[in-house]
Order: sequence, then structure tokens, then C-alpha cells
Amino acid sequence: MESRQAEGRSVPGEVEGAGPGEACLSRQARRTAELLRERAGGAMTAGIDPGSPPARPVVEELVAAYAELSGRTDGPEFRAWLAERLEISHDSRYERYWHLLARVGGQEAPPALSPSVAWLTAALRAG
Repeated sequence: MESRQAEGRSVPGEVEGAGPGEACLSRQARRTAELLRERAGGAMTAGIDPGSPPARPVVEELVAAYAELSGRTDGPEFRAWLAERLEISHDSRYERYWHLLARVGGQEAPPALSPSVAWLTAALRAG
């Protein structure tokens, strides 16, 4: 994980290559994605604006989870990095691809993550 970080290529939740820690990272990435979907989704359902004071506890919890996942320390630089990575990785075509792949494979498609990613990105940009 450190080599991806040093190169600045890692995307939050990304799992590359094979190795002894891959399964653990994959589980942690899935837990982080579920937390994002649950907390940001709940905030959206409650009508909480991403830049508002009531959004802060949600943002703090999610940022802490992403900091742990990426092995970084929270702070202004990390938050700018996270917002940039979320924007880069936020492409609804990828989500559509995985939904179609699940359908073709006879599996249930995972719940949409795009709205939650957009909410967190907006919250990070709002400061």
C-alpha cells in the first residue's frame, strides 16, 4: 500500500495486485464503502446539505474511515487529496458496468454508491 501512496496513484477503496494483505484491504474497503453509503445516504435522506454544520459529524466519521483505509493522517492536505480522488474515481459508468456484470452473472447488484460519493465530495469541497 505504501508504494501506491508514494506514487500518489491510489484511489480510496482501491485494491491492486495480490498479496497477503489484499483480502484484509478488500474487506476494509467494502466496510468503508458501506459506511459511506449508510452515513452519506442517511444524510441525504434527512435533507442535510453537505456544507452545513449538521453534516460535520458525518463528514468527520467518513474522513476518519478513509484515512484509516489509505494509511494517511486526517488534515487539510488529506481532505484535498481525498476530494480529488473521489472526483477522479466517481464515474457513473463504472457503477453501471458493475451493475450489469452482476445482472449477467445472476447476482444482485450492489446498491448505488454514486450519490453518496457526490455528497461526500461536495462536503469536502465546502470545507
